[in-house]
Amino acid sequence: MEQKERHYPSMADVLVIGYGNPLRGDDGVGCLVAEEVAKHLFDPESKVKIVACHQLNPELAEAVAETRAVIFVDAAVDLVPGEVKVTSVTPDRFSPASITHQMKPAALLATASELFGQAPPAKTVAIGAMSFDMGMQLTPPVRGAVWHAMKVIENEIAAYLKSNA
Repeated sequence: MEQKERHYPSMADVLVIGYGNPLRGDDGVGCLVAEEVAKHLFDPESKVKIVACHQLNPELAEAVAETRAVIFVDAAVDLVPGEVKVTSVTPDRFSPASITHQMKPAALLATASELFGQAPPAKTVAIGAMSFDMGMQLTPPVRGAVWHAMKVIENEIAAYLKSNA
């Protein structure tokens, strides 16, 4: 899967990174939510940058370091299917890799800090997943959570922009 990116002004106030494998059922929900947020928030004057990618990798560290806040969006196995949960993330260079993703958000923040001198405040919006089987369809509870996750992200963006106006 190619990394998809909406182009906004070079210095974004908020960077949203949705990641996961759309060929593995609910694992693709992070990408889908990021793409839907990009469609809904599309505004050439916006200070929001949206990236949808297969996995987090060190190449994203520069974009992370050049923003003022990051929101990561991904499927979660430790939540009830369809549940949406927001948590804060801090840099941790010893954050373990998981089976499906090369880097965790905390490790990417640490990489941004080490390579570019800054790691912005960050949050993760996790969506409880049910199935990681081969296929491009989300399960009903996860599909039902897409709109809610979009609203949560839009609220997080609005709160950040308001507090830093």
